[in-house]
Amino acid sequence: MTIRENLCPDSKYKTKCPYTMAPIGVCIHNTANDATAKNEVSYMLGNGNKVSYHYAVDDKEIVHAIPDNRNAWHAGDGGKGTGNRKYISIEICYSKSGGARFEKAMDNAAWLTAKLLRDHGWGIANVKKHQDFSGKYCPHRILDDYGWDYFLNLVRAELGQAPESTEDTTPLLLYGYTGEAVKRLQTILNTQGFDLEVDGSFGPATLAAVKAFQENNGLDPDGKVGPLTWGKLLNAAPATASGFASYLVRVTAAVLNVRKGPGTGYGISTTIRKGEVYTIVDAQGGWGKLKSGAGWINLAYTARK
Repeated sequence: MTIRENLCPDSKYKTKCPYTMAPIGVCIHNTANDATAKNEVSYMLGNGNKVSYHYAVDDKEIVHAIPDNRNAWHAGDGGKGTGNRKYISIEICYSKSGGARFEKAMDNAAWLTAKLLRDHGWGIANVKKHQDFSGKYCPHRILDDYGWDYFLNLVRAELGQAPESTEDTTPLLLYGYTGEAVKRLQTILNTQGFDLEVDGSFGPATLAAVKAFQENNGLDPDGKVGPLTWGKLLNAAPATASGFASYLVRVTAAVLNVRKGPGTGYGISTTIRKGEVYTIVDAQGGWGKLKSGAGWINLAYTARK
């Protein structure tokens, strides 16, 4: 991830960042609109309001607006407030409508937060939300749709740390995680035609199944099990041999082998090509059976229509 500089000009310091600052942490915000990071920063720097922040983050880029060693007016706790005078602020874009763009922006903000923690030698306790300083319900989209611990666990993952334990049955799950929530994930994936060992370990087989499920359900196949993936999983009809709900897929690989059974251990009966569309009438372990009877294909190389 790269950071694009669009720093406040010196002529604006008196309004936007009048004081030098020795930061002690990071403060997380959500914007109240669906503007891009570029547009957020352009608007903030272009007006004469005493409102400012250090970074804006969207699904594609990070824009740096106020130098980290200058204060910004973001936390709502006054001219001498700890939030305004001691914390580096991050605005996460697309919070008005939420959804996939916001989720990607949140991932990028977690990356930036982890980078700042590493750069300054801080720990997870140095990450605060706007609400901690002024009581304002912000970051509202994170609090409403994900929960604060979800974001902190994203940051922990970027730092290579284990997630904080939670009783939530649908927490953020990533490759390498273990526990009861992973068992629940594996059990649900098995109702979708996969054949995973329900061992509570998010290993390579579970990762491949998650990616296949995401791609088949119109999600970004990043292997991260967050609210969007959980939502699809919990609302998916069981893919059993009896009463299987057939669906269409489009081939995304240049050439895809059609096998005589659901796995690479079966012989190749024919091949199909990128862009072709087929009906899947059964699924097992990430493999889909073609309605034509020609055989089975690896669903990881298709996109659901």
